[in-house]
Amino acid sequence: MVLNNVRKRGSTVAAESLYVLGLASIIANAAELGRHVKPGDADTVLYIATFAIEEAVYPYLIMPILGALEPLRDRAPHRYLQLLPLASDIENLNRDTVRYIFDGLNKVLDNYGDSVKGHARSLVHAMRAYVNLLRRYRGYFKREEVKGAVGRVADLLKEIGKINSGLGIIAWAYALTPALKHKSVRELMEGTLGIDVVNEANKVLKELNKLRENVQELMRVEEFMSYVESKSIKADEEAVRGSILNVTTHLKHYLGIYRFNNDELDEAARLFNEAAEERREIGGYRNYLVNRGRALRVEAIEGSLVGDKLVDEFRQLYEEAFNKEHFKPTAQYLTTASARFGNYLVSLALTGGDERVKKIKELLKEHWRVLGADYEASVLTRLMLNALLGPKDRLDNELGGKLVVKPEELIEAFKDKIYSKFLPALMVTFGVIKPENGIKLCEEFTDHDCIYSVFAAEGKSDAVEQLREKRLITFHKRILKEERLDLLKGLGLDAESLNDEYKRLVGRLDGKSLVQLLAPRSSMARLALMLHALINGDEKLSKV
Repeated sequence: MVLNNVRKRGSTVAAESLYVLGLASIIANAAELGRHVKPGDADTVLYIATFAIEEAVYPYLIMPILGALEPLRDRAPHRYLQLLPLASDIENLNRDTVRYIFDGLNKVLDNYGDSVKGHARSLVHAMRAYVNLLRRYRGYFKREEVKGAVGRVADLLKEIGKINSGLGIIAWAYALTPALKHKSVRELMEGTLGIDVVNEANKVLKELNKLRENVQELMRVEEFMSYVESKSIKADEEAVRGSILNVTTHLKHYLGIYRFNNDELDEAARLFNEAAEERREIGGYRNYLVNRGRALRVEAIEGSLVGDKLVDEFRQLYEEAFNKEHFKPTAQYLTTASARFGNYLVSLALTGGDERVKKIKELLKEHWRVLGADYEASVLTRLMLNALLGPKDRLDNELGGKLVVKPEELIEAFKDKIYSKFLPALMVTFGVIKPENGIKLCEEFTDHDCIYSVFAAEGKSDAVEQLREKRLITFHKRILKEERLDLLKGLGLDAESLNDEYKRLVGRLDGKSLVQLLAPRSSMARLALMLHALINGDEKLSKV
């Protein structure tokens, strides 16, 4: 009954989604208790649940939902796969949830591979789940697991291509995205598939344009329409066009990231803006906000967006994000709105002035809860506001200490972007745990880096010297890489003199500072620690 109502209307509503998840959990529980549940009924339940799962407001709800529906996996494994790309594409999932999705994905393909192969749409969904995990959560996996996932993606691409060429193009577009974002995945994919990822992305974009010109023909292909229906409830002409345009903009987004990372800023801005407008055209408002936000950041870095213009552009995007017509209380939309809100606050702080400081205070009071929807964005925004505005504006006093970033908040927000073996020492450095507890946490590591870093955080001289030497060697190796030397030359810097200056500065640091230098494994975590040091008066550490 619910499914029929949804199909007639062409969409779900939040209350209906929750009701469906309740029904699904009752049926799944019955299956777990040994009651007879027909495969067709399990298929229907899981199908409608795929639309309901997007209404989950918080990432921590994803694992309980998947767990509740798991007893239906045996009855309709091909449909259960449809849940996994949706779940894996949600931002800010914790390690346990990511591992649960990954293990569940492997189990379905290992145990039900033959039954799944008959459903091309399910193979695409399985491949998308692997791709999402590689793109968003690569850091949660060991290198061998990443290599295995790339191998699975390659195998699935071949199977999908055999069944339907149109779906094959769609699958390739998704498959290339983690390779465009991460160099390590790119190297593995190029080696496994024998391709040049960037050239392949450009070819696929051309093929997607051809698909958009042949919508009527695609509507006569059963396998292709089955995939569209699995994503769109109504498999009509608009849904077909939307599915093609959706994956086109997705690929453009990640090709834009690749161009950005390679300093091709004009090309990156063009791709982000194109993706933004095309997303808006098909009603993908959240992704419009993401891509438009990227484009503005590129323009700011490039130097064409400054001063009042910078504030006005980020204000406009913030207002669009909070527009009642488009605002949705879903996990992904709230995360995006939080980031766009943070962008606007920082743009106001960058330009300063009493009126803008007043505006920041008003906005924070109004949308404080939304800022917290993306924990990482919240912590970084607060750090930036503290660093840019300073004590003279008394911003935090009026907000009751809300802008203060406590050490435990910093660690919680970025713990997955910190090298695991240095995390215990960082927690000791910030006083979150005692040294003896840090040593206990080091027991899982086979090398001595973890224990020595904890000793360094305590101030033990031998460990401090060892950590200092490790940092200096690492830095020296990095700046001698060919691409770094070219970059330094372009900036008018000499690698050896820079290394000498760095050595002099590092020689003055204590063990706790050295731990903070070694801990981050991403630029975002490094920025957070840099700002934290600056705000707390440690200019020496921030400079290093």
